[in-house]
Amino acid sequence: MTHTSTNPAPTPRHNPTDNAQPSHEKIRSPHNIPAQSVNSLVQQWSGARTRTFQARHSPDMSLDADDLFTELAYGARIAQEVTSGRWCVVSQLLRTGAVEQDTRPQLGGCSRFQEPRPSPVVLPSGVVTLTVDDLELLPSRHPQVKVCIAPMSLVARGLNILVPGGQKSALASVWVCVRPPTQITDSAEMFASVNASALRDGGPSADPVGQWIEQRRRAFSRLFHILTSDPRFSRLSKPLKSEAIAGMLVDMIQLAGRARRGGTPVELYLVDDAFHDEKLGTDLRRLLRYYYDNLSLAEQRALRRIYGSTLESWLVFAGIDGKEAS
Repeated sequence: MTHTSTNPAPTPRHNPTDNAQPSHEKIRSPHNIPAQSVNSLVQQWSGARTRTFQARHSPDMSLDADDLFTELAYGARIAQEVTSGRWCVVSQLLRTGAVEQDTRPQLGGCSRFQEPRPSPVVLPSGVVTLTVDDLELLPSRHPQVKVCIAPMSLVARGLNILVPGGQKSALASVWVCVRPPTQITDSAEMFASVNASALRDGGPSADPVGQWIEQRRRAFSRLFHILTSDPRFSRLSKPLKSEAIAGMLVDMIQLAGRARRGGTPVELYLVDDAFHDEKLGTDLRRLLRYYYDNLSLAEQRALRRIYGSTLESWLVFAGIDGKEAS
C-alpha cells in the first residue's frame, strides 16, 4: 500500500495592515524599473518607505528586505529622472572646463572632475581679482578700487567691507545686476519647501497621529508638485515662485544689512529687467505682495520684528502698507 503525504505550499507573508498588493517582481536595481512617470516613481518609493517605517515601529510587522531594495532602487531612479534633460547646466560646466564629461547621474557611472581652466579673457589694466577671504581687506589693500563685482551667493551673508580703522561700511550702494537663479530641486531648497508645507498650520493636537498623517500628506503633496514642475522660473506655479522670491529677499536683506554696518545709509538697485517684467508673472513686486498677503498676522509681525526698517523699505517697494501688519 502506498501512502502519499502532501504539504500545502507556504503562503507568502502579507501583513493585514498593508493595503498594497504583494509585488510579483522583485526590484533590486534601478535598471529593472519599467519606464513610468516621475509621479508614479515617487508613489512606488513612498509606498516602500511607508511600509519600512511601519515595520520598524509596529510589533506586528517584520522588516521586508524587498521593501528596502525597492526604496533604494526607486530613489536612485527618481534622482536620475529629476536631473535628466538639464543640458543647459551640463553645457555650462563643459564650456567652463569644470568637468570633462556629462556629470548627470549614470546609475553606477562616475565623472572625472578637474580644476577650472584659467580664463582666456585678458583683464583691463586697473582690474584686480580677489578671493572671498580677501574682501574685508579690499579698501586697505586696493584703495583705488571703486567697484566690486561678485556673485551674490558668495557675498550675500559675508560682505563685510569696512572703512579702514573703523566699524562703518565702505559700501555706498549695491547693484543686483542679475536675478539669482532658482534651483527648487536642490536638496536644501526642496527640503525647506517640503518641511514648510508640512508644518504650516501645525501645532499641539489632541490627535497627534492624525496630525502626523496630515503633515505627511502635505509634505508628499509638495514633493510631487516640485518634482513634476518645470524648473524654469516663468513656468513655476505662483506658490513656488513666491517661495523662491522669499529666498532671494532674505539674501538681499542680508546683503543690504552688511552694507549698513555702523548705521551708514545704502541704496540697493535691481538692475535686471527680470525683476520688473510683468509679462510672465515673474516681477518682484507682485510676487512679494502675493507672498506677504498669504502670511498670517503673526508671521508678518515676526518678519517686521526681525528685519525692521529694511523690510519696511521692501514693503514700500512692493506697494504694501506696512501698517496692515501692526
